[in-house]
Amino acid sequence: MDLKILGDLDGILPKVEAALRELHTKGQAGKTIMNLAEALTSFCLWCERRGYLDNNPLKGLERFDSTPRKIYRALTREELRKLMAVVPQDRKLLYAVASATGLRRGELHALRVSDLNLDLRALNLRAEITKNRKPGLQPLPL
Repeated sequence: MDLKILGDLDGILPKVEAALRELHTKGQAGKTIMNLAEALTSFCLWCERRGYLDNNPLKGLERFDSTPRKIYRALTREELRKLMAVVPQDRKLLYAVASATGLRRGELHALRVSDLNLDLRALNLRAEITKNRKPGLQPLPL
């Protein structure tokens, strides 16, 4: 949208709605579109509250349907058993840790042997690998 100064926000509502509709037609999920809209709306509201804008130029922005397209769920025990039966041997430990802990791909990838806490039967999660950037302890099942 090429916004450079606050003055560029004047009368921006139709342009924002058009840009969001275009993202929708290109296959972006409604939740992603709503996140973008909410970020820009929040910025405009912040500017209005502090007197940088006389009013929120995005007041009345229509909402997009943010219903998930696909529902994700945990594998059942039977599904996990079938998966583990066909997983290549060199990946079984990775799949077992992933299914037991729920760690994200990047967190799994960043694990080191030194993160294994045998005394507590857990993984020490370093702050630099967690989503919230805080250290944690992930118990492992017996």
